[in-house]
Amino acid sequence: MSLSIDDAINEYYKLKSKYETDSAKNKSKIIRNTKLSWKERVIEYQKLKPKCINCKRPGGTIFSTNYHPEIFKDNKYEGQFRQLKAICGIISDPCNLNITINIGSIIQLPSLLKKLEKEIFDLKNTIIDDKNKLLFGYITTEQAIERFNDIKELVEHNTSTLQLYLDEYYKIVDNKDTSKVLKDDIEQSYVLISEIKECMYNFNVENNNQYVNDAVNIYVNNLKPLLQKIMKLKNKENMVWYNEDNNTYHLIQNKFSVSDIEYNEGARLSIVKYDVGLKASTSNNLGEKRKKQLIIESSEEPEQVEEPEQVEEETESLNSDEFNQIPIYNSDGSVSWSNKLHQNIWDKINPKLKQILLKNHEWLETFINSCASLRNESKPCKFINPPNLIIPPMLDMDTNKYDLGNDYYNDMFNKFDKSYQNTLLLLYSNKNGIKDYSSLEDTLAKIAAKDLGFVEYI
Repeated sequence: MSLSIDDAINEYYKLKSKYETDSAKNKSKIIRNTKLSWKERVIEYQKLKPKCINCKRPGGTIFSTNYHPEIFKDNKYEGQFRQLKAICGIISDPCNLNITINIGSIIQLPSLLKKLEKEIFDLKNTIIDDKNKLLFGYITTEQAIERFNDIKELVEHNTSTLQLYLDEYYKIVDNKDTSKVLKDDIEQSYVLISEIKECMYNFNVENNNQYVNDAVNIYVNNLKPLLQKIMKLKNKENMVWYNEDNNTYHLIQNKFSVSDIEYNEGARLSIVKYDVGLKASTSNNLGEKRKKQLIIESSEEPEQVEEPEQVEEETESLNSDEFNQIPIYNSDGSVSWSNKLHQNIWDKINPKLKQILLKNHEWLETFINSCASLRNESKPCKFINPPNLIIPPMLDMDTNKYDLGNDYYNDMFNKFDKSYQNTLLLLYSNKNGIKDYSSLEDTLAKIAAKDLGFVEYI
């Protein structure tokens, strides 16, 4: 299966969060409707039926987390595990939605160490308790010896297990090999810095540009990669968190990540089933079941009446695999789509975003087609920057303003103060002398999405 276990778990919780958020919104609308009496609100609340996150039919989706104890299957031991599961809530006629993920029994090593230490401590206290019972004649010598031998085996087993986990823990948080490599690399960085200083000293004395070139080469080819390696050895997690509220960036560094000290004491993680998005066969079945003919009795011959063709159109839009639609640009400035999914997305997006997209047809088509493709897979839409966006922005020396090749992005970027503009322009990575501005593009997309009222689940 191409989907990784981490991606599958993330998608499961995204769908669950979307489902619960939509249900809460619908309930809140009824509760806050002051035009209805409390009795009427209760009646409306009881009528409320959540829709399946996959097929969108009333009936809801069943999300569950089940615990499975240790078992032996086919003469093989399978440890305990938790299982995430999501299925269609329409029991009589469910859609194809089926997410089943075994996520083991994850525990952090520090918690596991404390658990083992407590077990050993309790066992030793039991030995002391038995000695006191023997002393006061509550148990016989034979009983005391038998219990002591049993508890002794448990103590030895737990102690050896504790030592194994301690070794694993110290390999992560205090690895001797890593510390030695880090120490050697730091010493090497001091040597390279000294070489750069020596080159600059010789340049000042002899005024020979070759020394400057040598200093730059040492920095680019030797020192910079070494400093990046040192940073990763010192801290497993290095990230920059962007605060949208005050447009500030915060450096976050952790010596080791949470996942580094996690231990699965149960069955291994696995994706048992991952079936999301309406399949063609399922949609056809739904269409056929909705299209049952009605027979109206009369004195004349029975007349067969079919439901409106609206159901067929809905089924057809669900079955469509084409997501490279070109809309119809009407003379009044409006836009219409032949595909119902595309039209629904276009109708629901924020009017401010809609007006910006109408100014760039290529951006509009790319944006809506991408969103339709993701929503068909029950995934959230992603905000896409316009094609041919000029990255990094070009500075016009006459006007002292930046040009990004798009009017909206020009206005947005030039409204920032100079210090924030300079911060944004530093969001790039340098590999083999080539600057990668993906971080800048992602940040601009986040800022634009927030300003234009973009919503992931349209």
